[in-house]
Amino acid sequence: MYGINPMRLWLFNLFAAISLLLAVATLVQWCRSLSGTDFARWHHYTAYPDCDVIHQWTLMSADGGLSLTHFVDRYQTGMGATYRGSMRRFIDPNPEYPFFGSGRSVSRQQAGLLHRAGFQVGSEMIWGAGSMTRGMVMPHWFAAILFLFLPAVWLRCHLHYRRRVSQGLCLICGYDLRATPDRCPECGTVIDRAAIG
Repeated sequence: MYGINPMRLWLFNLFAAISLLLAVATLVQWCRSLSGTDFARWHHYTAYPDCDVIHQWTLMSADGGLSLTHFVDRYQTGMGATYRGSMRRFIDPNPEYPFFGSGRSVSRQQAGLLHRAGFQVGSEMIWGAGSMTRGMVMPHWFAAILFLFLPAVWLRCHLHYRRRVSQGLCLICGYDLRATPDRCPECGTVIDRAAIG
């Protein structure tokens, strides 16, 4: 597009394309989530002088929603390495879709509007005072809308640019250039016809 730094334009186009691919992948994952559960887990172990800490991040797709959880567990110094090995081997074949607290047992009449729409943020203590799970849940349709925002901006800019070119308007200020096709009398922009094609 005329009047925009080429590197910024290239980056904008790249991010819009990546965002569009993520939106399509989210919609495909939405369809998959209605018949099964997909998840990915990452573990990180840190030994501190007073305790060992294991962090586990889980990204899950199930029941039409996406969840991201962070589980932190603290062990006695030296014990974390033992549990870390068992955590890597353990993969739950049917992980529970994480609605925090009493989320699934709440009736639709008792649940709030955002909860009924599929949103939730929460935390809960697990296995004593040293362990905690924090996370958030959102529906796939909301993630797809977020990913589609940048491609929508790209499409709007592209259509706006094409309209100005086809109507013979200045690409910067929109002034009618039919009388002065080489320079805009309003903003002074020199028009390079070869560059705008």
